[in-house]
Parts: sequence; C-alpha cells; structure tokens
Amino acid sequence: MISSVLTAALAAVLVVAPMAVSEPDRLCTVQDKQLDELSGLAVDAAGVWGIADDGKRTEVHRLDPADCSIVDTRTARIDPRDTEDLAVGPDGALWVADTGDNERKRETVAVIVLPGRGEPRLHRLVYPDGPHDAEALLVDGSGVPVIVTKDAARPAGIYRTDGQPTGEGPIPLVRVGQLTLPPSDTVGCPSVR
Repeated sequence: MISSVLTAALAAVLVVAPMAVSEPDRLCTVQDKQLDELSGLAVDAAGVWGIADDGKRTEVHRLDPADCSIVDTRTARIDPRDTEDLAVGPDGALWVADTGDNERKRETVAVIVLPGRGEPRLHRLVYPDGPHDAEALLVDGSGVPVIVTKDAARPAGIYRTDGQPTGEGPIPLVRVGQLTLPPSDTVGCPSVR
C-alpha cells in the first residue's frame, strides 16, 4: 500500500524563483485503501479533501486532520477516465481534474464540479495544440479553471478557459503561459535534468 503524508503545507504554490523551504510538519498519514494513490488535496471551510488517481468513479473524501481517516465523501455519477487533482472554486464547489493522459491520446479532458448543493456539472475541455498529460488544476477567483500540463522534455503549458465554463462542451482551452519546473527526485515522478 502506498502511504501518503498529509502536511501542513497544503496550498499549491507555483515557484517563480528559488527559495528556501523548511520541512513541513507531518499531521497524519493517510492509510485508507480508498486513497492508496492520493493524487490531489484541497482545503475549504469544511476541512481537507483528497482524491485518488483513479478512472473508475468520482469520489472526493474529507479527511480528519487528527488521523487522516475519511469522515465524509462526496460523489457524482460521472465516470472519469483519469482523475489527477482537486481544487476549490470561489463558491466553495470542489473541482475534480479528469486530465490524466499519459499516452497523450485523449481528444478531450474534463473538469467535474461538485457544488455544495445541487447537481454536479461536467465540462469537457479541448487543448488548442493537441493532447497533453496534466496533473495540476487551479481555479481562479472568478471560477475559471487553470490546467498545468506535465512534460519531462519541455516546459509545462498553462491553459485556461476563456471564462467560466458553461455546458458540457467541448470548451476550448487557451494557452496562457508556460512554466519550467525544477528537477524532481520524488519517487515515481519523472526527473527533469
């Protein structure tokens, strides 16, 4: 079983300049098999939410920070292909990134929005320059999803919709930038040297 560590540093940060980072405090260790391959974390007023890297179902789990046990689950009857990340929108809705595409063959990727109340929403998205694998999702203050791609051979692409997504789509993504990530020695991650 792959054990994932939940830390005090849960907010995603895009590094634009090298900086000293201290070792985060370990709060607890996720041991529930439903989150064996923990892929995304997000924090809202209710607490810490996690999602597994999975393509079978849309399930987001709220964790107890004392022991990392699952204390709540939100679901949608929308079957994803490869979930990778989780974000919180400005209205508190949880956004699931169905953006995994290791073989770069998907015509569309998707975000699944789980509002606090009401029906979940599916938005299919299409890149302007062909398929990409993406592991990171952010949602800006106006409810626009931002996707950061993953590529060991070149800079990561930064894509977003041209406004709040409406309807199922496919909705075009716009490339708005790129990001060169530092090398990683994290087990299971590609090393960029």
